[in-house]
Amino acid sequence: MLIARHFRTIPRHDLETIMVSRKRSRVVRLTSAFIAVLLISLITAVPADAAVAFRKVTLDIKVTNQSVMAAVKVKANPKTKVNDYGIALERGNTRLKDLVKKTDVTISKTGTTIRMAKPVKLKPGKYTAWVYVNKPGSACKCVWKRVGSFKTFIIKPAGLAGEVQAAPIGDVPGFRQTFVENFKTAAVPGKAYSVYDKSIVGYGNVSQYREANVSAHHGVLDLNIPGSSAKVNPGTGAAVIFGPPESVWGQKYGRFEIRFKVVGGRGTGAAFMLWPSDRPGCPGGCWSDGEIDFPEGWFSSNIKLYQHTITKCEDRGYVYCGNYVSKDTGVKWDGWHTASIEWKPKSLRYRLDDKLIHTETNIKEIPKMKERWTLQVVDAQHGSKHAPGHVYVDWVSKYSLK
Repeated sequence: MLIARHFRTIPRHDLETIMVSRKRSRVVRLTSAFIAVLLISLITAVPADAAVAFRKVTLDIKVTNQSVMAAVKVKANPKTKVNDYGIALERGNTRLKDLVKKTDVTISKTGTTIRMAKPVKLKPGKYTAWVYVNKPGSACKCVWKRVGSFKTFIIKPAGLAGEVQAAPIGDVPGFRQTFVENFKTAAVPGKAYSVYDKSIVGYGNVSQYREANVSAHHGVLDLNIPGSSAKVNPGTGAAVIFGPPESVWGQKYGRFEIRFKVVGGRGTGAAFMLWPSDRPGCPGGCWSDGEIDFPEGWFSSNIKLYQHTITKCEDRGYVYCGNYVSKDTGVKWDGWHTASIEWKPKSLRYRLDDKLIHTETNIKEIPKMKERWTLQVVDAQHGSKHAPGHVYVDWVSKYSLK
């Protein structure tokens, strides 16, 4: 009885109100939980493709003349099947036909490679290639992805025009560049000396040399070898002395670099030389002042180096006294080559295609007089018959001593 007195009777309508309130609270709690779960799922849900990491391992592009071959390897984590996998190609802002494209390919974690079946020939110009994959997505029909960075390459014109290069510009250690000629202006046979009057000087039509054998086209100076079926045929040679005007007839010390190529001409040869300039008692130059021939040789043999002796020729003027240095480079004349002579007061260095051929430090055998830089193409090897051909000069560059 004592306990019963502490309980109060709750009216019926109040009980109903409490029950409804509790039901509403449960509904609110259930609704809030559902919304929370939905929001979490929306926040964390991502398209299937976003979970895949694609990585380009290699993109190899090989250009041969006007044709290109390409291959690519891409990794995927996790392993993924894609609708398309290929190498896209652009020129300027124009999208071209893909270099290679595969469909329904599975890209593995260790990498999947695709390559072109055969080379594709392209027009001259600059191109950009890039790798792509196209896989099914959740929010759209497909998802395109570029994998890795862009890669550019150049297709050069066919023939000589595609083989020429621009001469290096700028000083090099120990030397200041004073003269460059790329021979970009065309000149018909016999007119090259007037077109390039600030760059080359000729011998005139004397002995075996003919100005008509020298022209310029496709970015090269062409010393033509007409060829001959006779053992003696003067007039099939050519010669040039390289400028500029202020040093064409002589320069003391410096660097002399030339890029050249020989085609045909078997039975003939050439001498790229530093020949002593005129001086009192030696009009036309003397062997006793030191002749340097590099590159030199018959086209049927290898490129050679000859440095003529000075000490054994002293006071002998025009008398030939032999070589102090004689070296066979082991390199054939065909193909493009770059040769350089670095002449300092205490050293001479000879390089062919960036390879050091010889260093001379005997100062008694190093020329101390001005010399002129000359190219002579002679017409016959030991009086033999000779084939037609060409000596192409891509560019010449001259430096003074700093």
